Amino acid sequence: MEDQSSGACLAVSEITCTSSSASVKLDSGEEFRVRPEAVTALGLTRGSAVDLSMLGALQNESESLKCLSAGMRFLSFRSRSVKEMNDYFQRKGFRQEISSPVVEKLKKAGYLDDYEFAKRYAEVKILSKSVGPVRVRMELQQKGIDSAIITGVLDLIASTSDEQEIIRALAEKRLRLYARKKDPLQSLRMYLFQRGFKPDDVNRAVNRISSEMKSGSSED
Repeated sequence: MEDQSSGACLAVSEITCTSSSASVKLDSGEEFRVRPEAVTALGLTRGSAVDLSMLGALQNESESLKCLSAGMRFLSFRSRSVKEMNDYFQRKGFRQEISSPVVEKLKKAGYLDDYEFAKRYAEVKILSKSVGPVRVRMELQQKGIDSAIITGVLDLIASTSDEQEIIRALAEKRLRLYARKKDPLQSLRMYLFQRGFKPDDVNRAVNRISSEMKSGSSED
């Protein structure tokens, strides 16, 4: 790179734009890929002088675009919480002054939404995978979701689904695997606790199954 301490400036030798990015080449051979709007915002044209300040701006714009592209790739696998995205950018080595505006941009565009993330996550866990709300709450907390959002989401699911039926179906399926255990009902109870169901709900479900088992035995 040309020595800028003497006051000499680099210059833009070529600018190539596409719909998603722009390539800014300098006469030093360096190339920066930035957002197309950044070219206009920085007032760059072919032959524009690039001093230290402008060079820093180009570097920041280039890193910001890399950060955004990395974030979109990260989102392409599944939705993410804001904390997951921040943690990802940190692991990738992006500076916070670069990653924070990118996170805000993703939030504004609707790609990051902790409420929608928590709602979808809880629905899959509870309704499809039969995981209890206690465990789901803990997992969402680990993903950085605000406690008020978690409570609202779990209350919504509880109001639109039959949690006792979810526990019952899971318990009856699991009980068959414990048939040869010394105390199958206690094993079942511990399993349901580990799945994250509330103690009162677990005890109610197990006690009901126990009553049904005793009733069936007496009829025989």
